[in-house]
Amino acid sequence: MEIERFLLSLLSTVLSGFLLERVVECLLECRSCPKKILLLFGCWLQANMVIYFQDWINFIPTIFAFLICVLVACEGSVLKKLTIGLMVASTVFSFNSLNDNFIGFHDWRVVLFKMLFLGAMFLGVRQFAPERGYELSARMWRLLLLLTVTPIGIVSSVVLLGKRYWGMEDGEKLLPLVLLLLALFSFIGLLWTVTVLIGQQRLEWENTVAKINQNYYESIERQNFEIRRLKHDMANHLTALAALPGEQKDGYIQELLKKPVFTHTLRYCQDPVVNAVLSMKESVMEQKGIQFQVKVDIPAKLPFEKVEICAIFGNVLDNAIEACDKLSEERRKICLEARMRRGIFALNISNPCSCLGVKKQEEFETTKKNKELHGFGLKSIQEVVRNNQGNMEISAKDGQFSLFLYLPLSKEQK
Repeated sequence: MEIERFLLSLLSTVLSGFLLERVVECLLECRSCPKKILLLFGCWLQANMVIYFQDWINFIPTIFAFLICVLVACEGSVLKKLTIGLMVASTVFSFNSLNDNFIGFHDWRVVLFKMLFLGAMFLGVRQFAPERGYELSARMWRLLLLLTVTPIGIVSSVVLLGKRYWGMEDGEKLLPLVLLLLALFSFIGLLWTVTVLIGQQRLEWENTVAKINQNYYESIERQNFEIRRLKHDMANHLTALAALPGEQKDGYIQELLKKPVFTHTLRYCQDPVVNAVLSMKESVMEQKGIQFQVKVDIPAKLPFEKVEICAIFGNVLDNAIEACDKLSEERRKICLEARMRRGIFALNISNPCSCLGVKKQEEFETTKKNKELHGFGLKSIQEVVRNNQGNMEISAKDGQFSLFLYLPLSKEQK
């Protein structure tokens, strides 16, 4: 009998920790095996800790240990990990407090009850959580963290200050019961909020891609019109050239060659999104007097989502244009090279910058006035690279910035 109870307890603790670890991994990435073990330990501790009213000894150390495990083991920004960690912790603490103080299952029923709860939580998160590798701006994560303070604050208040409810009639325990249930079900609202914000961010990116494509096709129409007009006027141009003396002919020819139809390239490769972004950014560079040296060897359509392609090319060029815009005109030059060969998409961009000495990757930030609304370019690129199991390297030395990234293609994409 004692052995059966021990095995039942062991099964309960192991499965509880595993299920909670799966919940966290649906919301945060954890790649290496040692980090997964650390996260599993934190989840096991969180899921199986007994929480009674005014239980300072178990409550505070457990929540700190769990958050430390999440911060160390998982990928993403600190705000993101802290927000998700508090969301999960408040939910599990609410459930444990309800069971230990009101339901009181401490035999085989606690195993079934806890497995049903964590299993339902895992299935719900897996079904409704955003795609892996999602990211929001620091401003959005601060907002979500502020919203998360409410349920974790409720649980903390009820647990740490709840001794006065002991020894009372069941009817007098209604308030802490309702508060814990509110904290428990607030997880649904918070998860929904994260999903909606991610969807809104993705919609904004798709609108950006649509606008870029629209500008691209309008540019194509304008260029086609210029070509038709040039063909129509070619006889007049040839007649004028024949009548001009030798020294004036050269000037006339040079004026013709400066027309956008000769100077502005719209088709760089076989991918229409790349063509659209490069065409639009090259127009911006012309206005700012920035030389653009581009070499794109992409013989087929890139096998990535349009939003991801736009995020990579658009952000690397935006950052380069922003850096060059602060320099004297003779130094303004951007070199971009991209290719897709042998199952790899690679991109390299370099441009002069105002930085001195050597700068680390994490030290780069926007120089725009409102940093809350800007500075997400490199983060967006990193997100795309991470989602596609690629790699990115950044370096800045003696006034020259360079960024290199590569994304592997799947077997179907090669």
